[in-house]
Amino acid sequence: MSSGDVSSDPPEARLAPLAPSAPGPQPRAVPAAAPAPSRSFGALRVPAFQSFAVATVALSLGVWVAMVGQMWLVQERTNSPLALGMVNFFWGLPVMALSLLGGVVADRVDRRTVLVVARALNTLLVLLMALLVTSEWLEVWHIMAFSFLQGLLMAFDIPARQALIPALVPRSDLMSAIAIHAAIWGSTNVVGPALAGPLIATLGIAGCFYLAASASGLAAFLFFRLRTIPAPEKGAAPDPAVPPPNVLKGLAEGLRYLRGQRAIIAIMLMNLVPIVIGQAYISLIPAFAANILRGDAVTYSNLLSAGGIGALMGTALIAAVGDFRRKGLGVVLVGSTFGVALLALAATSSVWPALALMAVLGGTSMSFWTLSNTLVQGMLHDHVRARVTSVYQLTWGMQSLGNLFLGVLGNTIGVPGAIGVAGGVSLLGIALVLTKFPEVRRL
Repeated sequence: MSSGDVSSDPPEARLAPLAPSAPGPQPRAVPAAAPAPSRSFGALRVPAFQSFAVATVALSLGVWVAMVGQMWLVQERTNSPLALGMVNFFWGLPVMALSLLGGVVADRVDRRTVLVVARALNTLLVLLMALLVTSEWLEVWHIMAFSFLQGLLMAFDIPARQALIPALVPRSDLMSAIAIHAAIWGSTNVVGPALAGPLIATLGIAGCFYLAASASGLAAFLFFRLRTIPAPEKGAAPDPAVPPPNVLKGLAEGLRYLRGQRAIIAIMLMNLVPIVIGQAYISLIPAFAANILRGDAVTYSNLLSAGGIGALMGTALIAAVGDFRRKGLGVVLVGSTFGVALLALAATSSVWPALALMAVLGGTSMSFWTLSNTLVQGMLHDHVRARVTSVYQLTWGMQSLGNLFLGVLGNTIGVPGAIGVAGGVSLLGIALVLTKFPEVRRL
């Protein structure tokens, strides 16, 4: 099945309650006027998506193991919330600055090739970091520089990977595929920190980096072997909106398309504050574990693992349920629960309540992203998919500003106060978007 067959349906351009499909030509893969009901985990029955999922497991495992090692190194050497925020700031800065360019590239170049090159270069970066740790030459500024370069690669990796998913599965399995992809990240939130904690305790930080480099190299190899992945636009009918040869014109076209999509804009705005400010709480967890809970690397690992368990449970539940109406209301509810959980975490200083709240935060944040991404991807034409996805990705890139903001707050008013601000601002942001776009609850 070609990517044109999978995602050529015209999107809903306005915020409105779900309604039966309008009359007109339908994609060849869909026998009826309305999409077939989504099957629970149906995307895993598609061979191309199976291979893609295995490669993503390796990729995300490498990302999380390296992240745990880097953050704990900075905590050990500086004991500074601001330094922790700066590491994440340097990672997110290129994602924020170059994600639009990454989307244009993903619409013009084979998306599989983008993933292979990004993972291969990341493997070399993490391996070099491991060698510097082994030789005891690694400094904090090295970690900042490595974070920036890893973020640079992710600016091209993320839009290519996200835009590739709808080309791998029938439209009826799109929500399943997106939820499974999110569940992979949630499950590696469990496996990555669970591996990193014992590695730090027994083999040292270098063990984390060697494992991360191996996982990243495996991902590059698996993406390279995915010969059956359809190239972008393969099989699509001639379209005057095919990405133009000029990069700036391609970017302008994507932005013009987005300007007319009120529903997509509403979901992006709904994501803005909880992701940019709220989700940045994760950069303070090493300091929270060490200074508030009086723990060590194992405590930090356990907190992240609890969040991963919650993320896995939340996204697995969404994948099992399949497609359903009123996803917009689900976005509002899980986003609000996320903000309340942050306020509760700010008020606790005991390990067990913190673990429970981290599980709630993991489940709500992953569910929030999964439902939002499903709504956005389901509204897009394939010829602008990567470019619009890259705009959506800007919220994650802008999280670098949130990391820096919470780092400064953590240094000024303390880590619990900064986490509490993140929760309160997240709730306020959702309320403001609902005031402007009350129809989002009916999406």
